[in-house]
Amino acid sequence: MTIAYIAESAGVSVPTVSKVLNGRSGVSDETRARVEQLIHQYGYRKPPKSRSNLVELVFRELEHMWSVEIIRGVERVVRKNSIGVLVSEFGLPDPESSSLDDTLGRRQAVLSVAQLSEAEREQLTAKGIPFVVFDPIDELPDGVPFVGATNWRGGQAATRHLVDLGHRRIAMISGPDHDFCRARLSGFVSALAEAGLPMDHDLVVNTQLTREHG
Repeated sequence: MTIAYIAESAGVSVPTVSKVLNGRSGVSDETRARVEQLIHQYGYRKPPKSRSNLVELVFRELEHMWSVEIIRGVERVVRKNSIGVLVSEFGLPDPESSSLDDTLGRRQAVLSVAQLSEAEREQLTAKGIPFVVFDPIDELPDGVPFVGATNWRGGQAATRHLVDLGHRRIAMISGPDHDFCRARLSGFVSALAEAGLPMDHDLVVNTQLTREHG
């Protein structure tokens, strides 16, 4: 049983379930009762608070089903290794924020879906907190651990290939305003600039990532 499943069953967000589990305010009595009933029904137990036994999963926002799928995937892996997951929304918004201080104080490993700034990465490194950036939208410096679909490099490599074939008027079919779509577009723009070619905004088409839209 996972916190994501309880959130989905209760019709609330993962952070809301986390608030109930930790006795925090900001949850209505009706919602709290519904979540507590599901926690009792499924016998869910909070993960132990140990640095070596906890991973913090950090998001800028939890608005899309994509976020839930990431949580499910992480929980499937950590559960096999008896590791707990703490989910944070806007967990690292600004180097001077209290939220970053909270994360640094907990001192567990961090898997960041949020795109960490250079200052945020330096603070985590200085505290000796291991971290991995998930699906970065920009090229990261050497030595920064990440895992992803190389969206930026993919957009760059595809555009470079067309440039090498002699094409100079290159269009880009992009998707909605998601991080990975912006990363592909950024790679496309980077390759054009590298080749000394201007970007023609009329040749960039934004559409939905569905079969119906091609």
